[in-house]
This record gives sequence, C-alpha cells and structure tokens, in this order.
Amino acid sequence: MTTKKLKVGNVPNLRFPEFEGEWETKKLGEIGDFKNGINKSSEDFGFGVPFVNLMDIFGKSNISSKEEFSLVNANDREVNLYDLRKGDVLFIRSSVKRSGVGETSVILEDLYKTVYSGFLIRFRDNKIQLNINFKKYCFSTSSFRNRLISLSSTSANTNINQDSLSSLDIYFPTKNEQKKISCLLSLIDDKIQTQNKILLHYQSLIKNLRNGIFKQKIRFKNAEGDNFSDWNIVELGSIAKKINTKNKEMAIKTVLSNSATFGIMNQSDFFDKEIANPNNINGYYIVEKDDFVYNPRISKEAPVGPISRNKVGVGVISPLYMVFRFREGDIDYLEHFFNSDTWFGHMENIANYGARADRMSFSSSDFSKMLIPVPEIKEQIRIASFLSNIDQKIQIEKAILKQLEHQKQSLLKQMFV
Repeated sequence: MTTKKLKVGNVPNLRFPEFEGEWETKKLGEIGDFKNGINKSSEDFGFGVPFVNLMDIFGKSNISSKEEFSLVNANDREVNLYDLRKGDVLFIRSSVKRSGVGETSVILEDLYKTVYSGFLIRFRDNKIQLNINFKKYCFSTSSFRNRLISLSSTSANTNINQDSLSSLDIYFPTKNEQKKISCLLSLIDDKIQTQNKILLHYQSLIKNLRNGIFKQKIRFKNAEGDNFSDWNIVELGSIAKKINTKNKEMAIKTVLSNSATFGIMNQSDFFDKEIANPNNINGYYIVEKDDFVYNPRISKEAPVGPISRNKVGVGVISPLYMVFRFREGDIDYLEHFFNSDTWFGHMENIANYGARADRMSFSSSDFSKMLIPVPEIKEQIRIASFLSNIDQKIQIEKAILKQLEHQKQSLLKQMFV
C-alpha cells in the first residue's frame, strides 16, 4: 500500500500501489433508486411472509436468509413492491438515537418473498452497480456517516428521507479496486469474528467455573494433594461492615460510579462529564480502595444489580449505592464470588418488587444476611489465583479484539474518500 500525505481531489490517503487516479463521484440518486418500506397494523403481524424490521439491521453490516425474521401479512402486490434482492441496501429512516439514523445493512442474497419495514428505506443501485462487499464498508465510513447525519432532521426522533439520501455524494474507484479494498476489510472482519468467538469462549468458561466452584461442585486440593477442610457458610454481615461515612465539608472531589459493564470508574470518565453537582456531594459516601459497592439498578448485564470492587482509589459515591468493607477473607476470592451469579438468588428473595421496575429495593439488614461461602484461607487464595489467571487471559483477548477493531476503523478512515 502507498500512503499519500496530502489528499489531491477524490483520492484516499491509503491505497494499493497498483491503483492511481481520482475516484468517481456521484449522487446516490444518480446511480440508484430509493423506496420507503411497508407500514402494517398490529393485527397483520404473526403470520405471512418474512418481515425485516429496524432492529434486524441495527449493528449488522449485512443480512442473509440465515436470519430469523418476524412474519407479516402481505399480498402479492406488496411482496413485489417491497422485495429485497442481492445488493440492496437498507437504511434506517428514523431512530431515537442520532447515531442510529442512516445505519445500513447490505442484502447478501435474494430474499424470497421478504418485505421490509416502513422505518427503513431501500436503496437499489440499478444504474451503476457497486461491489456488494464494497457497499458494506463505504456506507459505514465516518465521512459518509457525517454527511448523512448533517442532512437528517430532528423532532421526537432523528429522521432521514429519500430526498436527502439521493443528494448524498458517494465516491468509488474501479471495480478491481473496490474488490481489493473489500477483500482486505473482509479479512479483518473475519479476524474480528474469530476473536469474538475466542473471547466468548473464555467468558463462558470463567462463568461456568465460578459457579461450579462457589457451589462447591469443583474443589481444590492442598500442596500435599489432600482435600481442604469443609467450607463455612456465613452471613455477609458477620465478615463485612456497611460503610456510610459521609463526605463532610466535601473534602473529597472524586465522584465514582459503578457500571455493570466496566465496574467502578471515575464518573467523569464513564459519562464524559460530571453528573453529580460538585457543590452537593457532602452527603455522598466515602469509598476506599478494595471496598465493595452494590448498585441496585438492574440491567441485562446485571439482572439483580452489580457488586464491584473499588480498584480506582479513594472517592465518593451516591448514597443510592451500598458500600461495604470486609474485615476478613482474601479480597481477590471475594471479588470472584461477586462476579459469579451464585448470590443472585438471595437478592431475588429479599427484593421488594412493588418498587421501581429498574431498581432493586430491600432493607440493608436483609442484604447483610446474604450467605457467603468461606473456605479456609489457603483454598481462598488457590481459587482466586486459578480464576485470576483465566481473567488475565480474558483481558489479553479483549485487548486483541480492541486492536483489530481499531485497525479496521483506521483503514475505513484512510482507504475511502
């Protein structure tokens, strides 16, 4: 590949050496046609022909017959008008999130008797046919996305229409260069897909091992090859204390949050801005390193709310959270216990489901009765070391995945106009 320091005309910064000259530019409306999807009433769903809706293409660069679609009642005329053929591109017409409007998905094969939603717009390049895989990438570049979003309108949702899409410029090289670009990016996509599978394997492995260990279905032996002693089962309140020290005179300014996905983080890093009022955090709890924080907010990632260990350092956290500190036990072992789901049952038993649907509600005394399995300290350390080795492997695989995704985004930025 060759890198051009200065872009001249319609020429990408990064290019295969055998290609030269400017890329061609056309309005999308000059090379194809657009058509809004079909709108149906609720009684038409559940039977009939396959129906591609908005959620079927969110985050998916392509669609094939392998997908599972809902069904809708559509007559022959509607099937002919709203058909989906190999090479068609579906644009999201309307989205609550601005970043979602105009997201695209390329149809990889003719979809027999399949129609699409009115929240989508079909683009069919029937005048100049672009490479099908090239289309997967050219419509997802930041430059194209920025041009598209600049033409969208915002009311309750963010919207894009046929006229705006028709006026968008698209830049494309010869068929051979299109093919070569798409082959390289497809290769990276394959690596990303493989890396995702590797990561999912290790995440599933550690989840199963944690649950097996903390349910005592998996046991370890000591250095002499003998069994460790039987585990004690104790209440959380007997080995940990609740922390509710207030941030008097606002002495500590670092505000922390507990995310189900990322654990405890500086709030400004998590939200890209300060959410807490810096002049009103004297009522927040002081959290020290290695304290545990329970967030009662439930989510798909944390169905009873996450419990996370504070590795950030001293900070303050909202009194909506519960903070507790262990007086005994190996801290790494205890962190792995709360990363398992073996304590979920206790939270479900004590929850008050008459409260907000997105937040667990219970008394602190009931929370402190959570049963904690406590083996002898040597076995705690052995368990923690074993699970931490797998966790380190997961972090390595995550870093590899992040690197591949960064490489792809860099190529998308540099190899397209």
